[in-house]
Amino acid sequence: MHRSRIVVLIGILITGVAVLLPFTRSPAAGTVNGIDGAAWPALLPLAIVLLIAVVGDRVEGNRLIPGIISTIFSCLAVVFTVVKINDGLLSVRGTEEASMGIGPWVLLAGTVIVVAGSLLGFTRRVG
Repeated sequence: MHRSRIVVLIGILITGVAVLLPFTRSPAAGTVNGIDGAAWPALLPLAIVLLIAVVGDRVEGNRLIPGIISTIFSCLAVVFTVVKINDGLLSVRGTEEASMGIGPWVLLAGTVIVVAGSLLGFTRRVG
């Protein structure tokens, strides 16, 4: 399997786990995970990236059009993640006991890994 596809799959796995982690903690709302905090839509564009990663000639990287589509959709997931991080920061600002959890940062790391894997897919041969 081409290394770009492995990187994409690892990034998507990390992103899937991230939505289960705590995103914010506050005395009023308690602990809010990514599903309750509406961060799960970051997984929607990654579904297309996942589909591109598992179909086709898995020994080689992506062709030009699937590679561009994969990169665009993975970048959309990063943009959505940044928006959710901003939402989380705004929700905990001004409250002394409120804090950000690890979930948004793991989600950001996972989506950035998927972008890296998508970009790596432009190299056609394994080595």
